[in-house]
Amino acid sequence: MSHESSEAPKTSTPASKGNGMKWLGGAALAAVLLGGGYYAWSQYGPQSSTASTQQSLAQNTSDAATYAGPLPAQQQSTGNSVASPTDDVSGSHATGIAQSTTATPAHRRTAPRVAATQASEEVIGVAPASATASAQDSEPIIVEGQRRPVWTHTPSHWRLAETYPARALEEGREGEASLHCTVLNNGALDCAPVSEYPARAGFGGAAMRVAHMYRHAPTLRDGKDAIGSPVNLRVVFRVDDNTRRG
Repeated sequence: MSHESSEAPKTSTPASKGNGMKWLGGAALAAVLLGGGYYAWSQYGPQSSTASTQQSLAQNTSDAATYAGPLPAQQQSTGNSVASPTDDVSGSHATGIAQSTTATPAHRRTAPRVAATQASEEVIGVAPASATASAQDSEPIIVEGQRRPVWTHTPSHWRLAETYPARALEEGREGEASLHCTVLNNGALDCAPVSEYPARAGFGGAAMRVAHMYRHAPTLRDGKDAIGSPVNLRVVFRVDDNTRRG
């Protein structure tokens, strides 16, 4: 046998071994990279952010709950300075009682003032010019117990006679009218008709003309200012017995 045929063929084991080591190294590197990526994702991924946010909210809530209530010293000072609703109600009730108690004397003090502004009253008699001299010169009609106005000017009998309604005088009819007046700055009377009898017989308008002939004094009988004070007038129209008709 020759020398070449007796030698065994050589294998490629060293090369295969080198390739295996490369594969193992690559796998280890890949495992390291995957592990690092998973760690980074678990730490900084969306779930971690959500958990971190929830943890921060929980921490803030616990802090807020911790500082929500006042300290014992503050509670004591607050309790001493802030009144309870019951105290407010009691205070308001007491204030109302005090005000009503205070208002009562004021009301009592104003009572005489109201009484002082009661209207002055006077009855004025009007007779026609054809009436007898005794009827014209008679004293004015006075109602006892009433406060009379203070006149600075009064009309004469013949001026009053001119106000007698002509038709009523022709028919020999009598009548009267009531007026409510107010004293003006110049002493004149601002009047409004209250009643007339008989109705629509002309006595209401005639009474208004009579009132315009009078002037009131600047002061009342008690010395108080007469401006704005009320005056009630009753104007009575009468004829003598010879003129009067049923």
